[in-house]
Amino acid sequence: MGDFNDILSKEEKEGAIVRTEASMSMLRDFVKNCGVLDLGFSGHPFTWWNKRSGKDAIKARPDRVFNDPQWSLAFHRASCFHLEMVGADHCPFLLDTEVKTEKSKRLFVFDSRWVDKDGCEDMVRTAWV
Repeated sequence: MGDFNDILSKEEKEGAIVRTEASMSMLRDFVKNCGVLDLGFSGHPFTWWNKRSGKDAIKARPDRVFNDPQWSLAFHRASCFHLEMVGADHCPFLLDTEVKTEKSKRLFVFDSRWVDKDGCEDMVRTAWV
């Protein structure tokens, strides 16, 4: 996880000179040789900005989280969030390895058919005490 000072594809950069495919080979080779995967992210697509505007602005995604297949199995709910860029030229990101899914609330349904069964009232009294 961090700043790799490079991008994997042309779509990860906006502004300035368009990168050639060959110029991105070092990071691509690193990813391939190490057998790692990009975790992906939620949030703004660019993690670095040169703090300029208009035609002089350059934005890119040199920062990322890589993981290997074993890590992915152990932390299958992990997510990376790009946070707001404030005061620096890189945005911070948050790696959450325990993304929680909201549990649906179970609706209580009273089944009146049980009222007539022998022992039902005693069972309810015992359970609620």
